Amino acid sequence: MADGRLEINFQEMKKLSEELSETAGKVRQESDVAGLKTLSGVKASWISPGADIFAGKEVKVLERIGEISMDLDKLSRDIYDKAKLIYEMEQRNILLTEQVGHVFI
Repeated sequence: MADGRLEINFQEMKKLSEELSETAGKVRQESDVAGLKTLSGVKASWISPGADIFAGKEVKVLERIGEISMDLDKLSRDIYDKAKLIYEMEQRNILLTEQVGHVFI
C-alpha cells in the first residue's frame, strides 16, 4: 500500500460476514443440542449434590457459549454494515469524480 491506495473486495467481505453468521448459528445450535443432551445424561446418571453443582456450572458454560455465538453474529452484521457503508461511499465518490469540472488531486 505504498502508493496510498486502499482496496477492499466488498463481495469477499459480504461472504466472510455470511460465513461468520453461519458459524455463529452452528455454534449456538451445537451448544443447545449437544449441551442439553450432555446435561440431561449427567443428571440422569449421577445423583448427588456434586451432580447438581456440576450441572449448574455446565449451564453457565452453555449460557456463555450462547452469548459468544450472539456476539459472533453481531460482529458479522457489523462487518457487513461497515463494508456496505464503505461501498456506498465509494460509489458516491466515483459519481462525484465523474462530474464535469471536478479536479482530482
